[in-house]
Amino acid sequence: AIEAANNNDYKTADAGYSNITNGRKNLYSALDKLIALNVKQADFSYDTNMKTYSSYSVFMIAAIITCFIIALALGIFISIYISKSLKKIIIFAEALGNGDLTKSITITAKDEIGALAAALNQAADQVKTLISEIISSSSDISASSEELTATTEEISSKMYLVSQSTEQIAKGSQDLGATTEEVG
Repeated sequence: AIEAANNNDYKTADAGYSNITNGRKNLYSALDKLIALNVKQADFSYDTNMKTYSSYSVFMIAAIITCFIIALALGIFISIYISKSLKKIIIFAEALGNGDLTKSITITAKDEIGALAAALNQAADQVKTLISEIISSSSDISASSEELTATTEEISSKMYLVSQSTEQIAKGSQDLGATTEEVG
């Protein structure tokens, strides 16, 4: 139609123009169908996405609640474990403070609480060793003290003899002094 109008063939251009109008109507109709199809597909995709979103939202909420419950249970378990271990250590420390060296801590954990228990057990063993050495030394001191007591008693008895001898010498000196006075 444009070519015919450029060639000054207006009848052909007019006939072509009516064909253009029909083609345009057919094009608009096809575009409307395409738009309707795209809207329908978009609605379907939207519905599918919303269903997926809803199901994943429920799944995520359930997963978060489950994880929270597991974390809470683990927290309670760990606090109970630590509390029991600390109670054992406190009981041992109180017994050690009261002088009871027969107790020991049976914690085999490899964490800080286990290290604390091992250090307290070692301290109790060192105290036992120290007390054994003190008892051994005190028995040596006791034996030495008995020897000193015996030696002191022996010296005391000899001093008594020396004292008696000194008294006899003093008496003899007095007698000699009296005799010397009579002679004089």
